[in-house]
Amino acid sequence: MTDNPYEHASSADARRLRELGQPLVDALTAYRGAHGVYPASLAAAGIPPIDTPAGPFQYRVVQGGRRASLYIGDYQQRLFRIRWSSEIGWYLDE
Repeated sequence: MTDNPYEHASSADARRLRELGQPLVDALTAYRGAHGVYPASLAAAGIPPIDTPAGPFQYRVVQGGRRASLYIGDYQQRLFRIRWSSEIGWYLDE
C-alpha cells in the first residue's frame, strides 16, 4: 500500500484491504450464524479492530442486527472507500 494519503486506490490496494478485512467479515458471519443477528459492535462480538495504513475499518449495523457493513478509507483524504455489505459483499467507491 502507498503511504501517500492523496493517491487514488489502485486495484492492488483495494484487493489488499479486502484481504485485511476478510477476517472481520468471517467473524461477523460466524457471529450471525450463532446468534441470528449481527453484533451491535465489533467489541460486543469480541472481534479485535484492524488498523491499516488507510485507517481502521468502521462497522455499522442496522435493522436490529439484520444488516451490517464495514468500510475503510475516506473521500476527503484518500478519494476512495472500500465497503463490505452483508447484502452484496465487497465493493469499491471511487
